[in-house]
Amino acid sequence: GLVLITGCAHPGIAQMAAKLKGFKSPIRLIVGGFHLQGASETRITQAAHRLKELGVIGVAPSHCTGEAARSIFQQLWKERFTESGVGATILLR
Repeated sequence: GLVLITGCAHPGIAQMAAKLKGFKSPIRLIVGGFHLQGASETRITQAAHRLKELGVIGVAPSHCTGEAARSIFQQLWKERFTESGVGATILLR
């Protein structure tokens, strides 16, 4: 599957993930900044549900995602949520 690594998702994390659907391979993980810090709960929830619709298997949001968004993503992805940030190591198998 695919891994999407973002610095900061200025165009929108769901829009970036949607571009990968052309590869006809599942998105195994999105890691990096989701650019949702300070966003409304509605906007965060919409982005999260769109990623679910796109079949994103796991998420590892960091820096510009914001704590409110990280909490929502953790609730939705449960064991497929990975803590990440500066110095984190993520093993891909």
